[in-house]
Amino acid sequence: MRSLSSVKVFWPDKDALEGHLKRYVASLLVREEVVDVYLCGSWAKGTHTVASDVDLLILINDRAGSATQKPRDRMPTYLPDSFPTSLDLFVYTVSEARQSPFVRQMLQTGTPFPHSAAEGADSRPGGKLS
Repeated sequence: MRSLSSVKVFWPDKDALEGHLKRYVASLLVREEVVDVYLCGSWAKGTHTVASDVDLLILINDRAGSATQKPRDRMPTYLPDSFPTSLDLFVYTVSEARQSPFVRQMLQTGTPFPHSAAEGADSRPGGKLS
């Protein structure tokens, strides 16, 4: 059996990925219904590997979330046209986030993206969910 040496593994360029992420999150934060965005998972913890995706928690105001629509069904509305690595979006209303142990855990371990409306821990929706 012959072994091939042509397999290449590409590690995402951290600076380039962070630039894409900042631009994407900025485009989310200008949307009227978006309250806050958190980086979660291995990228937030600094334990990401070549196979890691980027996990984002997107909190939207309660008026934007249909009572009959599940959080996963909102995801296509917020997906970017392109992104340099896999992206997992978790889109919840603030009320849903208050009721979800899963989301509360993401808020505790995630990193909020700064924006002009969040000038301190108490003004962030995550701080109000406890």
